[in-house]
Amino acid sequence: MADAFPVTFNRVKAHLKANPGVELIVVDPRRTNTANCATLYVPVAPGGDIPLMNAVGRLLLERGAVDHDFVAAHTERLRGLQRFPPSRRLGRAGLGRGRPEATIRALADRVARSRALLTFYCQGLNQSTVGMWKNNSIINLHLLTGQIGKPGAGPF
Repeated sequence: MADAFPVTFNRVKAHLKANPGVELIVVDPRRTNTANCATLYVPVAPGGDIPLMNAVGRLLLERGAVDHDFVAAHTERLRGLQRFPPSRRLGRAGLGRGRPEATIRALADRVARSRALLTFYCQGLNQSTVGMWKNNSIINLHLLTGQIGKPGAGPF
């Protein structure tokens, strides 16, 4: 984002500076200029986007960090995510290096406590044979946490 969408990224950086405590999480296989500004960098393995988002969703379910009223009012079911393997298998969920389980848990913690989750996803996610499913996995996290249709939140 820092290189491909510098005007938007400058606005993100200004918001971070003006609002201490707001975090920037970057999920990317490469350590980019955007990742260098992150409070949490998640080095997802190529093709690991969907398993990573599903693992975070599963952790949200296990921790009770789901907005069940929002889910009931705006979605059809949670069965697919509930069938995702339990969190004891997080080490295989989309991260290829470092401490994958700790990183996934850190990401889930931040999503769970976010009062306004805004996600930006760029061409890397979309330019894939399964780009729609990758986008869907991010949108599912927003649906689980009720982070759609409220100020400062949503997938973008």
